[in-house]
Amino acid sequence: MPYSQTDSSSKPATSVQRLFRATTLIGGSSAISIILSILRTKVLAIYLGPSGIGLLSIYGTIMSTVAGFAGLGLQYSGVRQLSVSLGSEDQSTIGRTRSALQSLTLLMAVLGILFLLIFSKNISEWTFGKSESAFPIVMLSIGVGFTVFTGAQTAVLTAYQRIAEIAKMMAWGALAGTIYSIAIAITQRGGGIIFIVTGTPVISFLFIWWYYRTVPQSTSNILIRGAVTQWANLVRLGIASMFGSLFAGVTLYLVRIMLIRHGGVEENGYFQAAWALCSLPVGILLNASYSEFYPEIARLSKDGGAMSNIANEYIDLSLHMFYPIAAAMVTFSQYLIALLYSEDFLFAVDTLQWLALSILFRVSSFGLTNIIHARGKALIFTLVEFIHNAAFVLLTYTMLNNQGLKATGIAFLLSQVLYFIVALSLAKREIGFKIKKRVIISMFSVCSVLFVVIYINLMNPKFALFAGTGVTVALLFKYFRYAKRMGLFSLGKFLG
Repeated sequence: MPYSQTDSSSKPATSVQRLFRATTLIGGSSAISIILSILRTKVLAIYLGPSGIGLLSIYGTIMSTVAGFAGLGLQYSGVRQLSVSLGSEDQSTIGRTRSALQSLTLLMAVLGILFLLIFSKNISEWTFGKSESAFPIVMLSIGVGFTVFTGAQTAVLTAYQRIAEIAKMMAWGALAGTIYSIAIAITQRGGGIIFIVTGTPVISFLFIWWYYRTVPQSTSNILIRGAVTQWANLVRLGIASMFGSLFAGVTLYLVRIMLIRHGGVEENGYFQAAWALCSLPVGILLNASYSEFYPEIARLSKDGGAMSNIANEYIDLSLHMFYPIAAAMVTFSQYLIALLYSEDFLFAVDTLQWLALSILFRVSSFGLTNIIHARGKALIFTLVEFIHNAAFVLLTYTMLNNQGLKATGIAFLLSQVLYFIVALSLAKREIGFKIKKRVIISMFSVCSVLFVVIYINLMNPKFALFAGTGVTVALLFKYFRYAKRMGLFSLGKFLG
């Protein structure tokens, strides 16, 4: 549903409610997927053993890497291009965009499959030191093809803002994939590893196709010249998104190498514990936001004023949701780590506290960079992603010897502040975006208070726990007041 400007009184509530609905639905399905993933991992570990899990991981990495390059980021650029076409309400334009996406997806899936078929022996030798494992590598081509197709169909559902269907697909796909994987592991043991890896993408594709077929068909004949133009736009933005993900992966890889060299594998384990805890709630919000927020601003990419309104509402809602979460992570970090991991991981407490502060800048920057991407500024988007990832690596390298493990948390916080400042400046230049003053004041005030709690914790942990609890409760009430004002408690109105 496009953003409406007809009723100014209902404008904020309508947009915020849709985003909150998406967060609730996607968050619920993500929680189900996480629980099932834990169950799946536990059972597979029992029946496959360490070597089987290691082989499963290697096959999965090969398949996801090839699928990532073959997909060319079409899952993201497809959403943008199709959302813009939907905003025009021209069925011919919509049809041409979908035809171009489908044809390019088919081409890239075939190329991904051919790559594994041609270089299977080489990949086997590089990975295992022998060519005898080439056949399982060939089998991975099945998973690559279906992964690329799934990404494109997910892009269509996202552009049409079929949030409920995406949530159902995630939940049912995770359940079916878990049952399938466990059944193969129990009956085939180690001999079924390759079938687990290749079968899971097939299951995901079947579920996404089931909901994809409910989207109105709007294909159209497209000339070669028109197809090439559409392909060029899809590839240009897709590669920008792909590089953004690549930068993030390489950055974490470099940070982990530095940690291993500084304090061994254990230090990297502490970092991973803090990183995973902090990334989980952020990932849920960003996935939900991408499903609802991004298609909406992409449709309005030529209307800077409307984009600014929606972006401000997204940032305001995201911050209100994460204020109490960040405060709870800072205050109860020791107990969260001990509960979800063990007391052996308590060295990660300081790192988790600093990472929790970065959440506020991270979710805000997401809304700003999506403006840049929705406007089709592929090169600028890529540059912004490179800048904050490079800053994280350089700051970690600079501070690691003096600050130890918590240098990663401090470095990430500073890189996210830089990310926010750069993205805010570019959004202002691109569409004249101005963030609301009260939002900025509120964000930096909460950040300052939580910084004080972290500082107090160094001298008096008990008082810090008391003060942090008070701050968390106060921010929770702040969220409830905001939710009531925006009508978010009328769940039946927008969750149905």
